[in-house]
Amino acid sequence: MKTTSSPSLADIELDLPLRRVTDDLAAFTDRLSLSAGAEKGYASFAAETHPVGEIAERAIGHGVEITRFLALSGSSEWAQVAYFLDMLIGLSFLKAAATITVALRPPRLPVDFAARQRVLGDVIAAVGGDTGFAEIARKAFVYGEIGEPAAVETVFHAATVPALDDTRDGRPTVLGLEQGLSLMAFLREQTSPAILVERAALQLDDANRFARTIEDDAGLDRERLDRLQRACH
Repeated sequence: MKTTSSPSLADIELDLPLRRVTDDLAAFTDRLSLSAGAEKGYASFAAETHPVGEIAERAIGHGVEITRFLALSGSSEWAQVAYFLDMLIGLSFLKAAATITVALRPPRLPVDFAARQRVLGDVIAAVGGDTGFAEIARKAFVYGEIGEPAAVETVFHAATVPALDDTRDGRPTVLGLEQGLSLMAFLREQTSPAILVERAALQLDDANRFARTIEDDAGLDRERLDRLQRACH
C-alpha cells in the first residue's frame, strides 16, 4: 500500500544566490538626513510620502509565510525545526518592522488610513485576549479621523516574493521560506536591539524638544513654526 507523507520543512527548496534583505523600518529611517540640521531634517522627512499600502501588504505577506512555517513545522523533525528556526525569527522581524513602519508613517491618503486599520486589526487579532496590549496598539495606530468611505472599501492582499531579477538593493521586499538562507544571513547582520532602542530614544528627545520650542516661544515666524510642527510628526 502506497503511503504519502505530509509536507514538512524538509521539502523546502532553498534559493541561491543570497538576496540582500532590507526591512521596511530601516528603509524608512534611512531616508532621514540631519545634514542640514535636526529641524529641517525631520521636517523634510515628515513631508515625504511613503507607500503605506505597499508596506502593509508586505506585513501581510510575511505573516502568511510565518503561518506557513508553523504549519510545516507540525509535521517536521525536531532537528529540522531547530535548524530553520532563524528563518522564522527573520520573518517575524520583517513583519514587525513593516508593522511599526505603518504605525510611524503619518497617513496622507485614504489608502494610508485603510492600511493602518488593516494592520491594526491584524495586531489585535494576534494578541488575542491581551486587552492592555490591544489598547496600546490602538493608540499607536490612531491618527486623526479615520472612516473615509474610500478607506473602508480598500482591500489589501499579501505581497508575494519577487523574482530575483526584479529585486533592487535597499528596497524592502517580501521573502518566503525558500529564501531561508537569505533570512538567516540577514538575521546575523542585525544591530543589537539595545542600540536600536537608544536611537529611538534620541529621536523622541528631538521631537519633545521641538514641541517645547513651539509651546515656549510665542514669537516664532510662520515658516519656522510650520517646520517645527512637521518635525514633531
